[in-house]
Amino acid sequence: MGSWSESCGFSGIEIGEGEYAYVMLMEPASYRGTDFGPYNVYEPSTTLVRGFYNDYGILKLDDDQGVIDIFCKQSGLTLENGGEYHDRDEDGKIFVVSGQSRFWIREDIFNRIGEIQEDFGMCWQNGECFKYETVKEGVDLRMNHLRDDLGVIAAKGYTNNETLRFLAPTYNLYEIKNNEPTIEAIRRNLLLHRASDELRKKLVPSEKIGPQHGGSFVIKQYAKMLLEVEAERESRLE
Repeated sequence: MGSWSESCGFSGIEIGEGEYAYVMLMEPASYRGTDFGPYNVYEPSTTLVRGFYNDYGILKLDDDQGVIDIFCKQSGLTLENGGEYHDRDEDGKIFVVSGQSRFWIREDIFNRIGEIQEDFGMCWQNGECFKYETVKEGVDLRMNHLRDDLGVIAAKGYTNNETLRFLAPTYNLYEIKNNEPTIEAIRRNLLLHRASDELRKKLVPSEKIGPQHGGSFVIKQYAKMLLEVEAERESRLE
């Protein structure tokens, strides 16, 4: 069959062969609670793993093996750095993990979502209020505190801890350790969560672009339309 591109679930931009990206698995949210938040329709069931797109829904892994191991524990797959994550079967129809959908995000987009401004950047820790301006600053602040929390969590043998559920919905780490792969796995999902929250964007599984490669003109048209509409809105509010 013909090859295909994937699409970035955050921006809609194509992910073509040889381009770096992250992928994670998602499942219907186990807890709806409220209509607010990016993960109340679908939620991550794995962390994000990094690699370059090798066509046919394949991600050639180029990541820390410790993070890959966490992804494997969460997904049930067996993967090694330098190996390939296969998104679908040979016909391009069936996802490799039953009951799971997948979310792709371009690496260049992921590397910039931390620049998004926070509307109301405040974080309370031990009764003290910390302020920050960008998504990345807020995530870094939370992760600094989480390093101390993880030491306690790991020592007591907690799993599926509610603190981790709140901080980063990919909390099912099975064996929580106070180490760099665990920290990085949580940081990735928390960064995506906070950026999506600021954009009032619910995250849902990615849409495959299909055998036709391209679509950049549509992205440019859409971005131009958004800028024009927001400029018109701002002028009416002046």
